Amino acid sequence: MRNMFLAVLIMVLGPGIVFHVCYGGQVETDKMNLVVTETSLGECVSGRGPSPDSRHIVYVQERDHKQVLVLDGVEGKEFNEIGGVQFSPDSMHIVYRAGLGTKKGYSTKWLVVLDGKEGKEYDEVSEICFSPSGTRLAYVAHYKRQQSWPASSRGPAGTRTLTTYHVVLDGVEGKAYDKIGKLTFSRDGSHLAYSAERAGKCFVVLDGAELPACGRVGNIQFSPNGKRIAYEARGLRDPKWHVVVDGKIGAPYDKIREGTLSVTDKHFFYAIEYTDAQGVPKQHVVFDGVEGREYEVYHPGIMPCLSPGGRLAYIGWRGKKAVVVADGVEGKEYDYVDAFSLCFSPDGTRLAYCAKEGEEYCVVVNGVEGKHYDKIEGRPLLSPSGEHVVYAAKRDAKWVVVFDGSESQEYESLGYPWVFFSPDGNRFAFFATRGPKDRLVVVDGVADPKSQCEYAHNLVFDPTGKHLAYVAVREPKMLVVEDGLEGPSYDKIGEGSLYFSPDGKHLAYTAYTASPPLGSSPRPGKWHVVVDGLETGNYDSLVSIRVTGREAVQYSNGKKPSWPVFDAADHMYVLAVRNNEYVRVDIQIIEKK
Repeated sequence: MRNMFLAVLIMVLGPGIVFHVCYGGQVETDKMNLVVTETSLGECVSGRGPSPDSRHIVYVQERDHKQVLVLDGVEGKEFNEIGGVQFSPDSMHIVYRAGLGTKKGYSTKWLVVLDGKEGKEYDEVSEICFSPSGTRLAYVAHYKRQQSWPASSRGPAGTRTLTTYHVVLDGVEGKAYDKIGKLTFSRDGSHLAYSAERAGKCFVVLDGAELPACGRVGNIQFSPNGKRIAYEARGLRDPKWHVVVDGKIGAPYDKIREGTLSVTDKHFFYAIEYTDAQGVPKQHVVFDGVEGREYEVYHPGIMPCLSPGGRLAYIGWRGKKAVVVADGVEGKEYDYVDAFSLCFSPDGTRLAYCAKEGEEYCVVVNGVEGKHYDKIEGRPLLSPSGEHVVYAAKRDAKWVVVFDGSESQEYESLGYPWVFFSPDGNRFAFFATRGPKDRLVVVDGVADPKSQCEYAHNLVFDPTGKHLAYVAVREPKMLVVEDGLEGPSYDKIGEGSLYFSPDGKHLAYTAYTASPPLGSSPRPGKWHVVVDGLETGNYDSLVSIRVTGREAVQYSNGKKPSWPVFDAADHMYVLAVRNNEYVRVDIQIIEKK
């Protein structure tokens, strides 16, 4: 293997001229080359955040009582204050609100800065949001004015601040309102809706046009194709709530259950709650405007579930018994049905859930009960085609995995996640233990004796379903096993960092090598990116993304690192820190013929 490194100087034009140093390198074997390019993204500071695609770093820098935005090490313009920094979902744009002028330590004017271009000044701006596609930007602009009145028999003189609100969409200012609610884009970004209030009346404003006035507006939703809109509205002169779908007002109800309104390209449904003549709380589902049967209110509620093809299922309680209602037809009564286990197969042809009868549990698929067990863990899992169903079950202190009704051999315990399918749905795998420090990988129901280790985790199939990899722990080291072949040992393998390329030909992960102590003083180790068993780079730490996608966390000294990101079958990247500097590490995979 041969390593070769070189340095390249790159000039970046921004507000000034900034020089970024990029380091290049190559790792070569007789089968492939890994061409590594490291691009400096600026000084490592706290409070930084990566873009959604993990290719950029942004943070706000304090300087002489001013603030500047720093993007990939390039400084923007100074402002009194900077806030609300966010990337567009496609990472192609960046926006923030900036404060101008000062009065008693606070900014007197605010504007929105999009990709370095300043918008109009306002007294305040809020609710900045991109469309899901990242091509459109909307926010709420505030105008403030002082209203004064003289002393009178009713009271002394005084002043108050009045504020009007406008939605600014792609730089165009809309109508003035007394209040404006949450801004909601359709999935394709072609439509924008929000609630607004003027003179005591509420409206839903769709693409700038006011829909009929009402007393109050609740949840607003678009269908996935963006062609339909549904929202909750209370009447102007009565306390009843209605659901309005494509302008058609539904029946009045005392309460629409929070979080149940859902509109698809062809259907809509929601759950309502009310009190009957005897004072008993009741609820039922409304599907495409038709009311279902009445049931009692029971936590966590009806929990409607809609298949991709438009089939509706939910749980109804009557007395202390639960039934699953599918396509308007009640199933068998049970003592309990796990609301979170209710699921359709992706093709919508099969419905599965976990039910309890007496002290035993079973999985029900399309109304047919499976075997009864002492416990069923998690929810049943249906393959993408809907052809197969698998779940984990316990009987007499032993665990089995049930695949299409057939049990695996018994194990002492099962690892989490209990079991999962390959992306094509033709294979399944899980971790199992036969005793202390005796863990196995079981693939398609067959335990691999060579997989025996003290502990294992991060079991993943490649996108084609042909390859399988996991992390094996053999104290004090960790290693990655791919299709039964063991890779090099490390002190740590990045938790959750195993990723296959889109074509399944390459496997990448992050690994940590501890440094020997210097005398009695410990020394920090180094992180690496490993591609097909080839190690590249030595980094002090790596940058990872939280679930929100907006906040970054730096991990080092053996803690959880970031994961590699494949953006093509032969290219990947990761964000790292070395010598107090952010670097984006790009790795090009070149196969030799």
